[in-house]
Amino acid sequence: DIKKVKDSRKDFEKISDDLDSALNRNSNVPRTKVQECEEAKNILTSKRSGFAHASLDYVFQINVLHSKKRFDVLETMLSFMHAHSTYFHQGHDLFNEFDPEMKSITGQVDELREKAKQERREMEERHTLVQKKDLSQITSSIHGENGVIEGYLFKKTSKGFKSWVRRWFAIQNNQLIYKKRSGSHNALSIMEEDLRLCTVKPAYDTERRFCFEVLSPTRSHLLQADSDEDCKMWITEITSGISRAFKDAENQELKQEEDDPSPQENKTDETELPTTPKLSKAQIRLQQLFSIPGNDHCCDCGSKDPRWASLNIGITLCIECSGIHRSFGVHLSKVRSITLDAWEPEQLKVMAELGNDIINRIFEKNVDETIATRATAECKRSIRESWIKAKYVQKAFVMKLPGPKTTAGKKIRGWSVKKKLRRSPEKVTGDQSDNDLDVTSGLMEAVMSVSTNNVLNDSDSVI
Repeated sequence: DIKKVKDSRKDFEKISDDLDSALNRNSNVPRTKVQECEEAKNILTSKRSGFAHASLDYVFQINVLHSKKRFDVLETMLSFMHAHSTYFHQGHDLFNEFDPEMKSITGQVDELREKAKQERREMEERHTLVQKKDLSQITSSIHGENGVIEGYLFKKTSKGFKSWVRRWFAIQNNQLIYKKRSGSHNALSIMEEDLRLCTVKPAYDTERRFCFEVLSPTRSHLLQADSDEDCKMWITEITSGISRAFKDAENQELKQEEDDPSPQENKTDETELPTTPKLSKAQIRLQQLFSIPGNDHCCDCGSKDPRWASLNIGITLCIECSGIHRSFGVHLSKVRSITLDAWEPEQLKVMAELGNDIINRIFEKNVDETIATRATAECKRSIRESWIKAKYVQKAFVMKLPGPKTTAGKKIRGWSVKKKLRRSPEKVTGDQSDNDLDVTSGLMEAVMSVSTNNVLNDSDSVI
């Protein structure tokens, strides 16, 4: 409608201009020119007629627009009001449907408010208890989700002035890691890549208290706990972590052997013989060591199928006992895996000359369980540790060497060792000869010397 009004206005303005031109021309014609006067008159009459029609049409369109304005605006406003009414009516119905849920949420909010008040009262009571509690007995170490200890320790730096810094330590994936207090979760530093190459022991030669040392083949780390209890806890947990690392590696190797058997085919001329499983070097070594009397059981607790050995003592051990041996340090017991580590021929020869039976006849000659309870396959770690410590460190059960004379004044015959052919691991049997006393007495001094002086040098390391 507005467009029609605009078009009519354009036509009206155009015809108005034409009418003005016709009026000007008609007024300028002289009287003497009768013909021009007649033409100007006719043009003026035509323009007046067009102007009348255009003006009427323009007025008509304006009247139509003004008449529609009266009811169209009111109708639009009425539609707008109906839309608002419908919107709020639907909203009211919707919230009526949500009324049960809103009441339920209101109840939950009230419960949360009461719970928050109760927690606040409990925290205020705990705050009062903390002020009365002896904080000196509180440990700063905790056990993580995987059950392994983690917490803050002081670490002695290896650069600059070798100052002590406080870091958060943990054992993850058989690694000893640490990070700063303000560092992100990803900003982890690895102190030791593989715990299987490490040992841990208390550090008594430092000026600071509660210190322990983590030793690896290439370096050592000096750490300090907040208390003596924390220090012992960390030493125990790291030792257990080392044992778990060895056990995980052993289980992984056994799983690989089960998943990937390697049969060997032997052919003579053109005839095929039945395939036989090919034994690995570790399996051959295991058979050789198990053929030595007593080596098919742990020397300390009697567990079956031991997979570890102490090279400088000449015995086989289970995984639990090997962890305790490892904690004493390589100067007392150098522990190696029978299946995972590489062995030198000389080491096998030493193991062939000794064995669990011979060693136990020396180190368990005079067992006194009032000193330490004998370890078994299912005993606790504390019992196992006490037994092994009394047996090898204190040598509490070894037969004492007699003095130069007896109480009756008779001279005691010195120890004698009869030379015997060296046994190869393949030919060792379980028969005991009548000369075991001579062999045992001679080996007593030899084994004790080996345990103290560590005859096997450090070249027998893990490869």
